Amino acid sequence: MREPTPTYFNIITWGSGERRMRLFANARDKRIGLIYILRGNNASAIYQSLEQKYKEESIAIFGSTLEWDFIPGRNKQNIKLRLKENDPLNKSEWPKQHQQLIELTEKMFWYFLEKE
Repeated sequence: MREPTPTYFNIITWGSGERRMRLFANARDKRIGLIYILRGNNASAIYQSLEQKYKEESIAIFGSTLEWDFIPGRNKQNIKLRLKENDPLNKSEWPKQHQQLIELTEKMFWYFLEKE
């Protein structure tokens, strides 16, 4: 069995099929966040429709750190929310960070799923 090694980036992904959520913690850049992932043959079309109809509204709801990151020709598209100045190595901040991620994950997942 391999020994675990320190890493500056950790992720947790869940979901199945064409919709997934990913939480991440980046110790190097001192940020945490989440990604709404669209997968499948219609991912690009759904992404572009969401972006066209709801980009401004979603930024008003989730803040300016919401990133619409379209990559043409891919069957996977991401909408990212990066929460800067959140050091995942600062244990005293974990309860606040975890609560923030829980609330934003639920809000973001249902917001985009219902808009499709």
